[in-house]
Amino acid sequence: MCSSDLIMESEELEASNAGRKPVKKFRPLPVHEIITPAVVDEIFAKYDSSLKVLRYECAKGTKNGDNYLSLMYAVDVQVETTTTAEDRGRDHSQTVFHLMFKTIPRNPVRIAMVQPLKLFQREILMYTDVLAAWRSWRNFHSFPKCLHALYKDEQQHRHENGDGPRTDYIVMENVRHDG
Repeated sequence: MCSSDLIMESEELEASNAGRKPVKKFRPLPVHEIITPAVVDEIFAKYDSSLKVLRYECAKGTKNGDNYLSLMYAVDVQVETTTTAEDRGRDHSQTVFHLMFKTIPRNPVRIAMVQPLKLFQREILMYTDVLAAWRSWRNFHSFPKCLHALYKDEQQHRHENGDGPRTDYIVMENVRHDG
């Protein structure tokens, strides 16, 4: 479904010389381990439960080095509109959502820089509360609409995922696609 990309995960390697401390090396983590079918289904279930995900494709959303505090992926999701249980199985309208999936890097050095400042949490608050309110209050649509955002604090993440990869993300419209 999604191609591999550079999402960083820490990996201890043995030092080649005896007596040296292990060095940290970052290896690519396939994007399909971050943007999974379950994650895409969850996003659309929370956004609009009448939409059924048919398929999705992922690609790099920015050039390497464009974002220091986040990783961006362009995700095209084909959905089918369903309204009631009786409608299931009939022909339905299909549409494609062009989205940007933003997640925090897996690099422990960057995480250590970002976590104390709560930058990702603040960005989520900006998209889900501040800009959403401004959008409805002023009918202002000059910024991407946020479909869903998820952030788990470290304790909650460890309780649910152990040492597994973080699942924090912001999913918004891909405004590049509209020109």
